[in-house]
Amino acid sequence: MAHGQWTEVEARGVLEAWKRSGQTLEGYARSRGLVPQRLHWWKAKLGFGKAPETKARHVALLPVHVGEGRTDARRGEPVTVLLRSGT
Repeated sequence: MAHGQWTEVEARGVLEAWKRSGQTLEGYARSRGLVPQRLHWWKAKLGFGKAPETKARHVALLPVHVGEGRTDARRGEPVTVLLRSGT
């Protein structure tokens, strides 16, 4: 690992090793000759140790209206579904 700037991969590796060590971040950094602030910065930048955010969604089932349609419709014919979003 370079002594200058770290890549994201290098930073993740160091943070994983720190987690496995069971030491405090400061203790781990100092025992490896690293500046604790550097690990804190990468930890914040990568969101390391945080649970992934999940956005609460409201899911609703809407009624479907099936019209008479064409009587000559063939099986397997494509169906178009229009959503409120316009999709």
